[in-house]
Amino acid sequence: VETQPLPFAAGAFDLVLCNEVLEHLRINPLYALREMGRVLRPGGRLLLSTPNITPQHRRKFLLGRSYQGDPVAEFQKLEWLGHMGHIRLYERREVVAMLRAAGFTVTAAQTRGAYVTRSWRTWPLLLLPRRDRLRPYLYLWAVPQEARRAPP
Repeated sequence: VETQPLPFAAGAFDLVLCNEVLEHLRINPLYALREMGRVLRPGGRLLLSTPNITPQHRRKFLLGRSYQGDPVAEFQKLEWLGHMGHIRLYERREVVAMLRAAGFTVTAAQTRGAYVTRSWRTWPLLLLPRRDRLRPYLYLWAVPQEARRAPP
């Protein structure tokens, strides 16, 4: 999906779902996103979901703890299974930037899931003005940019 064209004609689909895939792509996620745009018909939409990197992940990192798993184990999965775990976790603005670079216009972006606050040490994070950053999943709707300019 990151190096070969999708085996579908241009404009073949009204909707492309990319659910929990982006974080696993390790070669060229922009190519994969461009291909998703290619197979969408004019006016078609992309729904993309991916885990959201939260302040909890960053706190673990700053404290010297792993927040994405053991890299040796993840790369061994590539050898044993042919695929890996998460390569990278993203935040909303990073996914929006990637979609724009791939030729999409984001029409909606939301976080979902239970707040990532599991102890008395982290509950004060709920007081932050941007609590949405504490939710574990991102959902984005996007349309190819040329479709956005086309008349309805």
